Amino acid sequence: MKAVDALVRMKTDLKDFGIGGATLRAPKYLAPIFGTVPRRLSKQVETPGQRETYTTYRRGIIKGRVLDALIDGKNKEASKIIQAWNRANPYEAFFYEDISVEAIFDRLEKKYEKRAKP
Repeated sequence: MKAVDALVRMKTDLKDFGIGGATLRAPKYLAPIFGTVPRRLSKQVETPGQRETYTTYRRGIIKGRVLDALIDGKNKEASKIIQAWNRANPYEAFFYEDISVEAIFDRLEKKYEKRAKP
């Protein structure tokens, strides 16, 4: 399955980035086929776009966890999640202003909509 996934991603990259761009992006997709060590080493040759996309993706997941913790009334847990992220990613740090009351209400609204339409 990893090989099929790698080939599909490479084909998509070929359309989007051409041969040169697809070649630069390929190691990130091929490395997991060979195990953990090559996958970790492939992070050294990631393109800036791949790194940015991954960071944005992870940041969204962490923000969701923080919002869920706040909704559940677990303020200390939310604070710990933010601090852990900020230690690991100082250039993409979360600030308490990033987690607004509006974001909490939006998260609650989406949760209720999801539960209403199973």
